[in-house]
Amino acid sequence: MAVNLQALMANLSFTGAEKAALLDVAHSDEISMATDVKYGLVGKVLSPRLINDTTFIRVFSNIMAEEKVEIMALKPGVFLFKVPSEVHLKNVIKRGSWLFDGEPIAMTMFRPSLSLDE
Repeated sequence: MAVNLQALMANLSFTGAEKAALLDVAHSDEISMATDVKYGLVGKVLSPRLINDTTFIRVFSNIMAEEKVEIMALKPGVFLFKVPSEVHLKNVIKRGSWLFDGEPIAMTMFRPSLSLDE
């Protein structure tokens, strides 16, 4: 049975109690920590609300488990998606537009020279 992941993600949201109960992870101040990344994406959740990084990482680690994606928070609402190969990277991109808690995620290819402000 094929699951329309995009449709499922569009309806994903958390209750107020769930949001309040979750703890935030520490953020990396420098993207240079990830200079060993050969294949990766940087994603930013386009939301005026504060995004719970722990929940984001847990949700997307489960969704992207087939692609062996490692996710780390670079700063609030900005994440590095590290994948093991170009094939895995193309599969993540091909899976479509991503949403988190009803908010879109802008993605760009990772570059070691990428500024977190870009």
